[in-house]
Amino acid sequence: MMTKTLRQKLRDDLNFVLTNLGPRRAWSRLAGRISLWRQPLFTRLALWIWNRFDPLELHDSPAQRYASIHECFTRPLKPDARKIAPEPEIFCSPCDGILGAHGRIEDGMLFQLKGKSYALQDLVGPTDEHHPWRDGHFVTIRIKSNMYHRFHSPCKGTLTRSQYFPGDAWNVNPPTLSRVNQLFCRNERACLHLHTAQGDWIALVPVAAIWVAGIRVHALEQTDWRDWTNPRPLTPGFEVRKGEEMGWFEHGSTIVLISPASLRMCEGLKEGDRLWMGQALLRRCADAT
Repeated sequence: MMTKTLRQKLRDDLNFVLTNLGPRRAWSRLAGRISLWRQPLFTRLALWIWNRFDPLELHDSPAQRYASIHECFTRPLKPDARKIAPEPEIFCSPCDGILGAHGRIEDGMLFQLKGKSYALQDLVGPTDEHHPWRDGHFVTIRIKSNMYHRFHSPCKGTLTRSQYFPGDAWNVNPPTLSRVNQLFCRNERACLHLHTAQGDWIALVPVAAIWVAGIRVHALEQTDWRDWTNPRPLTPGFEVRKGEEMGWFEHGSTIVLISPASLRMCEGLKEGDRLWMGQALLRRCADAT
């Protein structure tokens, strides 16, 4: 008789194979074009099928009949659908999602799950030994395909720098994370630098994924920022409010939030928890180590 562990392994193996079929970038570009089709019958059928496998969370978005799959996956929230943690020492979740690996960055190393680590500089670009992130903290948030796909600022501050990293389009689900080393450093991603009035440096790293891979950043919409493969200072910087929408994914994906050691995880949160954009995630603590 097949054990529960073996059944789970076989399911994960099948999921990994079916959701990471190559060429991933070509499939993603094709899926992106299909998602833009404004064919009512096709759109309703596609969303009906998707809803059978992974129920779409549409209750917090304005009621409407979507003209395309793209419209559904980039849907906005209703006004006041999320409460933004108001305390100035609190940094809120930038998106809806599932809390993944998180913890202290030790000697410039993070981990995507137990036993699989990756270097901070491979994720965000070169950092020196005195950089505040090298011994800071990181939080990984996975946005599933049925969730709200826009991301927001975790704090009040200034968007000061941006860098774009072209890359692959691996799935970012647990079966793939357990099989592909340094996955977040291999996928297409951006690194957005935020600076607060209190002197905190925050990195928001949206990581794209398979199928409708793609990242949009509102502050950079009129620029050629996808050519910025070296860090580009933004002069003047863009002021953002806590909870202000910064951009979106065109499908489910992941955000890695990088913070200095002066911030730490709010109490009571653990891996696997469901997060909502705006809820308390990190707290500024003068005695944090």
